[in-house]
Amino acid sequence: FLSGIKESLAERGYECELVVQTYENDKFEKAAAPIVQNNYNGVLVGAASPSDLQYLETLDPPMPVVLINRESNRFSTVGANSGNMGLQAASLIRQRGYTEVSIIQAERSYFATAKRTTAFIYACHQLNIQVRPEWIFKGPNTIAGGSVAAEAYCALHDRPRMLFCESDCMAQGALYTLRKYGLYCPQDLELLSIATQAPETMQYLIPSVSTISMPTPKIADTAIAVLTAAMQSGDTTPTHIELEPVICLRESFRLSGAAAGTR
Repeated sequence: FLSGIKESLAERGYECELVVQTYENDKFEKAAAPIVQNNYNGVLVGAASPSDLQYLETLDPPMPVVLINRESNRFSTVGANSGNMGLQAASLIRQRGYTEVSIIQAERSYFATAKRTTAFIYACHQLNIQVRPEWIFKGPNTIAGGSVAAEAYCALHDRPRMLFCESDCMAQGALYTLRKYGLYCPQDLELLSIATQAPETMQYLIPSVSTISMPTPKIADTAIAVLTAAMQSGDTTPTHIELEPVICLRESFRLSGAAAGTR
């Protein structure tokens, strides 16, 4: 995301000092002093929790603020529809003919990530795809966490042949464990993952992993466009832009007769 911001600024010839201010979820208030004190000309906020958003709504910053992948009535927002990503994943799985699916999920999901998975489960129910509680496996949102969660999946006696991963990070670990137990995609099961990292992360695995991806570079570029326009005009009227996710079907999951590529 930061690379996308830098590239967007460079393409626009916009010279500025880019400051990265880290903060802990639910503790945004501790990092907000520079905003309150008007130390910046513009602010991008990512990964805010519900309580962080609630605090932000109490502020009246003099500079434009753009939220990434969040909703707000007061500030501009740029992102992808998390609920729609979950719905698209369920629809692809149903098109493939599956009526049962297992889920590998982070035990402590980000706000938007949890929203995507909740939407996915709801869409599965609407499309008559079974998602039993005993088919949902959790672990840390890391490669190792995905590997551990996949251990529990592999231990199932009668497991679904469709596996949905909440994050591309966990999908990498899941593939390692599947291979360890002699399970191969797409021969023994198929795997579809939500992705937020660079496409190469999933493209150069064996097998390459089918994903529904956040259009991160486009989100970064659009956020910069909205922010710099507001900085130059002084108009802080909220702008809300929703971008479409990118579907890339690779070796781990393909619709019948579909070639690998982007949709």
